[in-house]
Amino acid sequence: MNRRLLAVAAILAFSACLSYAAEDCIWIEGESAKSAQLSPHNWYDSVKKNMLSGGAWASNFNKDREGWAEYEFEASDEGEYYFYVRANPIGGPNMGYALNGAAEIKMDLSKNTDNTNIAANDQPDMRFIAWLKPEKVTLKKGANTIKFRMWGPNSNHGGLDCFCFTKKPWSPNGAAKPGQKLGQAMPGTWAFEPDEDSYDKPSPIDLRGMNEKVAGESGWIKRTPDGDFAIGNGKPVRFWAAVTGVQTRPDIEDLKAHARHIAKRGINMVRFHAAIEPNGKNAKITDVNLGAIDELHKLVATMKQEGIYVTFNPYWATTDKVNPNWGLKGHPNGAPFGMLFWDEDFQAGYKSWIKEVFTRENPYTKIPLGKDPAFAIFLTQNEDSMLFWTISSIGKYPEEARRLGEKYGAFLQKKYGSWDKVKAAWEGAPAPHQGKDDFANNVAGFVGMWEYNAAAAGGKLARLTDQLQFFGETMHTFNAMIEDYIHKDLGCPILVCAGNWRTANQTLMLDVERWSYSANDIMGSNNYVNGGEHINPNEGHKAGYLVSKGDFYEDDSALLKPRRIPTNRKLVVGYPFIVTESTWVPPLQYQSEGPFLVAAYSSLTGFDAYYWFALGSVGYDKSINKWQAANPAIMGGWPAAAMLFRKGYVKKAEPAVHEERRLEDLFAFRSTVLAEEESFDPNRDSGAFPKESSIKQGANPLAYLVGPVEVVYGGDPAKSKVADLSKYIDDGAKTVKSLTGELELNHGIGVCRVNAPKAQGATGFLAKAGKIDLDALSIESTNSYATILAVPLDDADLKSSGKIFLQITTICRPFGWKDEPAEYKDKDHNFKGFKIIETGTPPWNVWNTEATVTFKNAKLKKATLLDANGYPAEELKGEAAGGAFKLKLPEKAMYVVIE
Repeated sequence: MNRRLLAVAAILAFSACLSYAAEDCIWIEGESAKSAQLSPHNWYDSVKKNMLSGGAWASNFNKDREGWAEYEFEASDEGEYYFYVRANPIGGPNMGYALNGAAEIKMDLSKNTDNTNIAANDQPDMRFIAWLKPEKVTLKKGANTIKFRMWGPNSNHGGLDCFCFTKKPWSPNGAAKPGQKLGQAMPGTWAFEPDEDSYDKPSPIDLRGMNEKVAGESGWIKRTPDGDFAIGNGKPVRFWAAVTGVQTRPDIEDLKAHARHIAKRGINMVRFHAAIEPNGKNAKITDVNLGAIDELHKLVATMKQEGIYVTFNPYWATTDKVNPNWGLKGHPNGAPFGMLFWDEDFQAGYKSWIKEVFTRENPYTKIPLGKDPAFAIFLTQNEDSMLFWTISSIGKYPEEARRLGEKYGAFLQKKYGSWDKVKAAWEGAPAPHQGKDDFANNVAGFVGMWEYNAAAAGGKLARLTDQLQFFGETMHTFNAMIEDYIHKDLGCPILVCAGNWRTANQTLMLDVERWSYSANDIMGSNNYVNGGEHINPNEGHKAGYLVSKGDFYEDDSALLKPRRIPTNRKLVVGYPFIVTESTWVPPLQYQSEGPFLVAAYSSLTGFDAYYWFALGSVGYDKSINKWQAANPAIMGGWPAAAMLFRKGYVKKAEPAVHEERRLEDLFAFRSTVLAEEESFDPNRDSGAFPKESSIKQGANPLAYLVGPVEVVYGGDPAKSKVADLSKYIDDGAKTVKSLTGELELNHGIGVCRVNAPKAQGATGFLAKAGKIDLDALSIESTNSYATILAVPLDDADLKSSGKIFLQITTICRPFGWKDEPAEYKDKDHNFKGFKIIETGTPPWNVWNTEATVTFKNAKLKKATLLDANGYPAEELKGEAAGGAFKLKLPEKAMYVVIE
């Protein structure tokens, strides 16, 4: 479909509450006040008017004067009504209402849903609109009045789009009235507007039953001897997971609805990415953020009822700003990068924080989290390492650098026995860049991370080796201490994951980072799929958290750049591996491949959990945002993919690469057989292998798509081995086949096929592939890009199954999205991609399905189209003949059941 889309759909009339009788709904526009004292403002009113129900709002922005607006309306009956208000909740406004002359009632703007940025320039300032939590009010028959007042310290600002009174509750949906759908769709697409799900009827694809009745009902999650997960009763388990923030909303009912929504789509683990360090101006380092702990309590209590476990990380160095009151020696302010691993005062504070996490009674369950098996994984910290570039920040704090240098000095004295031997070993090494060498006082400084390269030799190599070993061992010691504190001192058997970060040089240092994690139970990594560059040419930092009009971006599918697939990770033998954050990051449009690839290649290689980042809405997001999983292309593709992954419908292969590494080789950055970095070149980056190793050259990086790539730390390099990858990787044809024969990726045209007995389908640029013939079905599609996946609903092979689930996901963009081909150049960038002309508005528009699927199964006789919530919507006409069932899919096909 042409990118330069025309927004030609008709705008629906807003004159009636469509599914309600007139007497059941009273709808009033904010701009229709009988009388008002309001101060409009050019900037404040520069909003997307088509996102407001009547194309305007009642607004006030005046630091010297409050705003008010009074309305008259008629009610056909006296009695109790639900009162809904769509207003601006952001930026500290206050709003109150007085009904029929009664005393004013202040509204709680924090309790809201459907909160949407309506700023015309997409800036995340205070120009938002949301539906407030409804209240019950009593109306008189006949004439009624209501007066709204807006006030507050931030220019007395306020915005009122509309309000309504209904006799029965409803789920607000943007500017639409009760029962109304916007129906706005660009050519070649359909409007994605799911009904509110009442869960009052069965759905054939509701995956809630795959979860336990209550998470943790049979005990704590365990790590198995093979390096996988098992629930308390020993049954193996994999986690289709997500990072969520819905628990930060004040209304627990939102969280309950969210838990049910994601359980239905296959989620059995969520992660809370929190900050529990003290945040008060006068707080001591041993204080704790009790608000964040309450959110965690609420999350665990709610999710466990839907059979969903919880992962929790309490700390992220990037957002932790040190308070002088904390008393950290030599570090009165700023982010404490790396300090958690070595500073005893900081560690004491951290222990006091997590003690509250594990021992404080959860008011929602009446037991502490340390006694609740639904609290499954503790991630010690997020994205901090002594091996990352941020460690150089110690150079800004001389006292801190000296104190760490004293610890380094003690390490060197123990390793060498004397400073003379250290100096002899380091002869010719570069001078330190952070801190100073003061050998007379047993202090050593630190060389900058940029000095690490495979060409290092002599004294330089010795010094870099010592520093890398010191940093690695320091982190390993801390990780072991924290697990010991949790398990022994706090008495909780929760599984611990030390971290999830990268290093300053992935090829030379990542194995040291991962080895430091081996002090605990689990290996972790954060890894995102980007289409390439994304640039905001005016305010560069905003591309890190916004998709904005005027942005430039590249749009490469991972199917054409397969080294970007996030499961390309080296597994550590005996340890579960989890990807704690990941998604296919907007504005990349090629996202529906994500769930398919994650499920298929995680199964092939033995990944144990993958966390989609991130969820902030009860259900689907209403429009595009930077870090997103809740759109039709990704979340819509969860059910079949979750079934494939959690049920093991794709076989795990034997290792494609098995590597064993001595610790001394890690610290001396001897060559690894295969690194994870996309830029890794097995020829250029293969420096010096240990002489004992049977491997003398790096493996083809596409080996990750052939089978598991695994490593043993502290092992015997002579036992390393690589499969004959030439049987599976054809660089000329640009194809990669799995060892099992169930997966094949053609990264020349961008198509991946899965052909297993219980999972078959394809993802990518299907029109280029022509007819895709698999064992139990064939696909013929004219979609330029789509994902089609079939799994059984009766657990039988697809060839003999009596009930099959077919899932189709394509591309999604907000209504009115426009971009155009463009080239971007500055001093750091030069690429051809696209420029965003309009970011669009709700609803999501989903590219039409254009495909015919033929099932090679004589049992199949009928097909049913399901709606976006998985409920039967329409019987489809198929053709059963010659032992096969042929089905041309309708344009709106997303979920279909064939039986």
